[in-house]
Amino acid sequence: MHSHFFFFFQAEDGIRDAQESRGLGDVYKRQEYDTKLNATDPVTETDRRCEDVVIETIRSRFSGHDFMGEESAQGNLREALTDDPTWIIDPIDGTSNFVHHLPGVSVSIACYVCKQPVAACVYFPLSDEMFSATIGGGAYLNGGRIRTSACESLRTACVATEVGYDRSEDGVAQQVARLGNLMMSGQVQAVRMTGGCCNNLCSIACGRMDAYYEGRDATYGPKPWDWAASSLILKEAGGWIGSFAGGELDIFSGCGVATAGEPLRDELLPLLK
Repeated sequence: MHSHFFFFFQAEDGIRDAQESRGLGDVYKRQEYDTKLNATDPVTETDRRCEDVVIETIRSRFSGHDFMGEESAQGNLREALTDDPTWIIDPIDGTSNFVHHLPGVSVSIACYVCKQPVAACVYFPLSDEMFSATIGGGAYLNGGRIRTSACESLRTACVATEVGYDRSEDGVAQQVARLGNLMMSGQVQAVRMTGGCCNNLCSIACGRMDAYYEGRDATYGPKPWDWAASSLILKEAGGWIGSFAGGELDIFSGCGVATAGEPLRDELLPLLK
């Protein structure tokens, strides 16, 4: 357990260094950006520089560890994750928020050992909120223990989703159908799109929201760095996270569902098929 806390402190140092040395908190300056997958998938120079700082900070302490970062990862990501200690990094989760001067921007770092998360941090610079967790050690927000809500029904739930990058006819139809099921069959109380996977999962972890779903496939859905840290934080806060079929979360699948607990999961999953 002590080694897990050590990994956590290194992740926290990496996040602090990225925020302080690259001015991540100044989201309201106009951001120039390129695109990756398509026009809905922006990337800024800040993304790249922030990732560099995080990797440099952690590598200075762990020269033999591996890294998987959003801006530098290449090839088959599933094969790239081995049993060796690996730091999975999202330098800016919510880049679309970042380029449009919106909140919900975070830096996410997780340490995986034997292909399992052992420590995680997600930092929101605009609100100065640090979410963290170690395996078996609980989840925390700025040092205070957090738990998911007690919500068990969609009728009292705030559910998050994201439209992602898929603008194909089939992809859009799937999103509209799921949302329709939530609103009509599920009679959900509220639906939100915050613009970031990490934001949604951390919001469930601390009880602000109650559920989240997103994804169609590995191309258009959330990537490993979107799930890696925040999924551990959610589970350590008492939440459930997994596949649309109810199985284990596959961070490489591009698909996932999270709820405050199993009763809400059992009501939500049939509406997402």
